[in-house]
Amino acid sequence: MKHMNPMYALIVELAADRVRAIDLKHAVVRKFPQLEEAQYQSTLLGLQELDRLVGEEIEGEWFFKALDKNSPDYQPLEYSAEFAEKIIAASCEEFIEIDVDEHLAQLSAMIAKAKGTDPESAA
Repeated sequence: MKHMNPMYALIVELAADRVRAIDLKHAVVRKFPQLEEAQYQSTLLGLQELDRLVGEEIEGEWFFKALDKNSPDYQPLEYSAEFAEKIIAASCEEFIEIDVDEHLAQLSAMIAKAKGTDPESAA
């Protein structure tokens, strides 16, 4: 990437030696005060898709590190289904499958009770 936009360049520079995610965000927002959250997240994702940035959790805290494909230490990232499941589980807590019909029945009962037309209260 010969000509990086200023925000990309700032993020790559700040993450050169690894930076806490919250510190990175604060630094970027200071430099770009009109930045919206969606634009910031999109920028991070764009850099990750370009193999210029990687996120990692260290002792319960999220960090970003810039990647340099020209570095002798560069190793391409590997992803697997198991890795994706770990990320989803970590970000969403435990996945609980629900029965949609049962859930809708519970919701209907709650609405009826709130309206005072609970079919079970009439019995």
